[in-house]
Amino acid sequence: MGNVEILKRGDVNSQHIFEDDWNSYRFSYVCHTGGQLKINDGIILKPGDGAFITEVVNGEEFIFESVGKEAVEFVLFDLA
Repeated sequence: MGNVEILKRGDVNSQHIFEDDWNSYRFSYVCHTGGQLKINDGIILKPGDGAFITEVVNGEEFIFESVGKEAVEFVLFDLA
């Protein structure tokens, strides 16, 4: 199942708390809308980029932030 989200420039209000098995995997994909997505003050994904989120701890919070000049549209897939 995938969740589609759109964040305007500078938005940091998209937070996800993973509440399931630590073996679960997620995949985040940034659509070709011109935006950029920062995950947990770390990696920055540009249009067309994707990243696997592995070794998720139950209750762990992930923060997704729009850091580009345009709004970012991304899909967060649950690969469990």
